[in-house]
Amino acid sequence: MVKYVVLVVGVIFVILGIWGVIVWWPDFLTVLKGGGTPFLAFIGAIMAIAAVSEIRDAIARKKEEEKEKEQEKQESQEGQKQE
Repeated sequence: MVKYVVLVVGVIFVILGIWGVIVWWPDFLTVLKGGGTPFLAFIGAIMAIAAVSEIRDAIARKKEEEKEKEQEKQESQEGQKQE
């Protein structure tokens, strides 16, 4: 029963939202213009931070792989010396 109530209320909200956008179109555009640019700046900052973090992780992974290869090389050289 609750699922049906949620469905009906959801459909009513969608209808009211569409009606509100149509009736208050100029106001909606004003809000969209005013909120769009700060939103874009915020999303851009988050993307830049994520990219820098990913680059740092990639560099750290590469250094770790190089260390592992170097250790394997040293271990194989030590194994050959013992023989």
